[in-house]
Amino acid sequence: MKVYFLIQLILILSISTKGQVLSVTEAGLSESYLKIKPKIRQYLRSNQADSVVVLGEKTWNDLDKMVKANQDSKIKTLIHNIQIELSYDLARGFAMLKNKEKTLYYLAAFEQTGFNNPKLVRGNTLFDFVSDEKRFQSIVKTLRERGDYQYILQKYARYENKRKVESFNFTYESFNSEYLVKIRQLFNLDSIAGGGDEISQITRLMKWVHDIIRHDGSSLNPERKNAFDIINVCKIENRGVNCRMMATVLNEVYLAMGFYSRHLTCMPKDNLDSDCHVVNMVFSRKLNHWIYVDPTFEVLLQDQNGQYLSPEAIRKRMVSKDSIHVANTLNWNGKPYNGMFGDGKSGYLEYMTKNFFWFTCPIDSRSSYETNNTQLHYIGLVPVGFKEYDFKVPAGSKTQVTNQPAAFWKSPIKR
Repeated sequence: MKVYFLIQLILILSISTKGQVLSVTEAGLSESYLKIKPKIRQYLRSNQADSVVVLGEKTWNDLDKMVKANQDSKIKTLIHNIQIELSYDLARGFAMLKNKEKTLYYLAAFEQTGFNNPKLVRGNTLFDFVSDEKRFQSIVKTLRERGDYQYILQKYARYENKRKVESFNFTYESFNSEYLVKIRQLFNLDSIAGGGDEISQITRLMKWVHDIIRHDGSSLNPERKNAFDIINVCKIENRGVNCRMMATVLNEVYLAMGFYSRHLTCMPKDNLDSDCHVVNMVFSRKLNHWIYVDPTFEVLLQDQNGQYLSPEAIRKRMVSKDSIHVANTLNWNGKPYNGMFGDGKSGYLEYMTKNFFWFTCPIDSRSSYETNNTQLHYIGLVPVGFKEYDFKVPAGSKTQVTNQPAAFWKSPIKR
């Protein structure tokens, strides 16, 4: 039975007989493709290659027409995202038919969409029959440069380690400040931290922030960006906030309890990749180094001996392929972690490997720092040879970049 779900898609989205664009909606496009996608995937699973390429190419051609006929950036973005999946499915369909030209054509389209997972191409035996082709090798190389995150870190592993270290005056708000005393009392942070050792307190405070705030990466930031207002907005509006706001809350909680802390933005190499992740780094006096803390996913990271790791040590281990142990507490809003690179601990580590290319943080670690979006001051740590960094900070902010890890990961304890 031939399936033409595209009839509905065309009625909603395509060009009318008068040459005018009909009403285009994201919901309509999404709904129509969600009917087509499982059919193509079923054809792939049952090796019905002819059906894959007939339905897939018809969909592809109609989407191309819609892109040319529509100026709505949101619709164009949605079509682009659909074509990422569709190009890969078509490449697999034509590979089943051993059609070299069409396989390479859609693999090239897949690469040009900006998708960045080389394993889907290099590790798929369907494409073995074109693996010796220069075009195929070029596609794999491009995907690797863009999406083999461990390879990228290894390629950019080097920093400057000069005898004379740059000096940045990182500051930390005193736990005796009026605001921090207020939130310490208001949220009963001493009771939450408990009477255990330093690591126990760090962990308990992270868990409290993780539990009291729901993560929602698509939410708008509150106008006032401090622990009190963020928690209050989430409660009143019954909503979540993104990872940056969660790290902002935990940063102020740690400062209120007398810990040195910063919130740390972990950035990917690709400037076209709009996804980053914001975590915390809290200084352990007992261990005499920073500790990586992720309140969004309730995670601390350890080495094979159970020692808690700093962000600096984590990046080194990603480069050297040394083991990194993810805490069993890993979760997303109380549910099992299911990220863009897979489920569980391996998916989380792959996600963070992507985002551990370079780092930024405010030079002043204090409450409400980003409420005022002018005259902010950020420091960035980038590896040697990387020039394409984009701070993505408010206009008027001051930014400084260093290649020296000793300057960026500077201890807050004066010896």
